[in-house]
Amino acid sequence: MRKFLFTSLFFCFFKTLAANELVVSSGTNVDLGSIVVGQSKTDTFTLTNTGTETVYFYEFFLDFTKGQINFAGLGDFPGDGGTCTGPEIVPQGSCTFTITLKPAAIATLKSNFKINYYYGTKLQKLTMTFTGAGIVAPPPPPRPVAAILKISDDTLFDFGEALLTSENFTKVFTITNSGELAARSMGGAGLALPFSFVDDAYPGTGGTCGGILIADESCTIVVRFQPQTTGVFSDAIEISYFDGYDAKTVTRDVRGLGVAPAHLKFYGNSTHYDFTIVKVGMVKVHTLILVNYGDVPATHIKGTGLKKPFHFAGGQPFPGAGGTCGPVLMPGKDCQVRLAFAPKTLGKFDEELKITYRDGLSLRSFQQELHGKSAAK
Repeated sequence: MRKFLFTSLFFCFFKTLAANELVVSSGTNVDLGSIVVGQSKTDTFTLTNTGTETVYFYEFFLDFTKGQINFAGLGDFPGDGGTCTGPEIVPQGSCTFTITLKPAAIATLKSNFKINYYYGTKLQKLTMTFTGAGIVAPPPPPRPVAAILKISDDTLFDFGEALLTSENFTKVFTITNSGELAARSMGGAGLALPFSFVDDAYPGTGGTCGGILIADESCTIVVRFQPQTTGVFSDAIEISYFDGYDAKTVTRDVRGLGVAPAHLKFYGNSTHYDFTIVKVGMVKVHTLILVNYGDVPATHIKGTGLKKPFHFAGGQPFPGAGGTCGPVLMPGKDCQVRLAFAPKTLGKFDEELKITYRDGLSLRSFQQELHGKSAAK
């Protein structure tokens, strides 16, 4: 307990009045509130002389609770910033004192403060009770979940087979933000030919992604695959962004196969065939082997252009009697075309067999020259 005494003022009158002319602005029971242990708060209180005679301070008593409830500053009345520095308060006058709450542990605190004073020649007292509490710091509110971006199509997207020199193979990927914060500073990278964003810039022409993607929203990027050589190609789309706390990158692996169009030729790179000499009225049959040297099926295969004395074997349409070619020839496979030379007159004869097909992209054709001579029977 601390005791403060104005020794120059001592009066021998001890009769106490029933009412106090010295009042405090906050009332006599003051709750200073609760604060975190180790922190402090200071409150200011006003003493007012409501009477018609001067109040003379005699002594002060404060149970200062080991300094946890005390006068502000060094612990002396009226505390730092207080104005009750003199021994008296004139009628209708006022002054202030300051109290600091600074709990050292988690506890409920209580201190009593008593002022003995003279009102004129009469000894009076004012008693106040201060309470407060030390509490543990509340846990910080949970921070929002960072932005979490995901690119659609599982862990790997396969473009499949793409023909060389073909139109672009394009894919629209969806990026979704499943976090609680917006993804910022978004950008796309990581792709090298034959993969790229459409028109070579993120997010690709037709894509809707920009620099920001708010929570629970999605946007799109457009990626193309356009191989210039055959083979398997792999890469990864990289989308960089700031998740609200850190820089992050999300990826999506991509793969594709560059394949050559269908390419039909007769075996041995033959461009012509000579039936040599055949007697008038006789028939010579020859078999040509048609091969698909491409990576995709050749379709809509036809043979045309033959005129007598050349024709398909047996007088039948392409591929001739005994021929095995049909409208489709798979890559790496071959089939047979059966041709006949049946001269009816003497002479030298030339013709072209025309093979047409679709190579997977467009209509193609090539010619096989045919030659033959006739001789008398």
